[in-house]
Amino acid sequence: MLDVSNQEIKAKKQIAIEASQISTIFEDSKGRIWIATESGFGYLDQDEVFRKMEDAGFDSSIVCFHEDYQGNIWAASTHYGVMKLANSPFMNLFEKAGLEKEYVNAVQIYNHDYYCATDDGLVILDGVSHRQITDELTDLTQGSRIRALFTDSKERLWLCTYNGLVCYDQNGQILQFN
Repeated sequence: MLDVSNQEIKAKKQIAIEASQISTIFEDSKGRIWIATESGFGYLDQDEVFRKMEDAGFDSSIVCFHEDYQGNIWAASTHYGVMKLANSPFMNLFEKAGLEKEYVNAVQIYNHDYYCATDDGLVILDGVSHRQITDELTDLTQGSRIRALFTDSKERLWLCTYNGLVCYDQNGQILQFN
């Protein structure tokens, strides 16, 4: 980081970004500093930590950034063309909860929490904090492929697994049908 004052430039702080060659730097309206290197690009967050953009499709030859009137960031590459980075109303709840990437086959809101059917069992995420919840039902289904979830008129949650059908009610009672 540089400090420019009294027509002098002074080094203020050095931040490691694991790259040997920087091709361009850009500051957006949110104060993020975008940095393009020979091996990809990313930005400095509020804590001045470099966040590399993974799986962006651009991994080299970025020559400039631009921000449009909607706050979208545009990156231009001499090898890959132009890419638009836009904010999304969607969030990855597994990422927010600190969980590994997982294929989710179905989602059901039950008791104000998110019940996620995966190939490796049931994952429950708190509806407010998005933290993972474990209970008797998640323990029971661990390692089982769950393909569908359904809440019936009696407020029971049904899980369709490759090992059979599971019914879970509001009182925590579990019934299994094989």
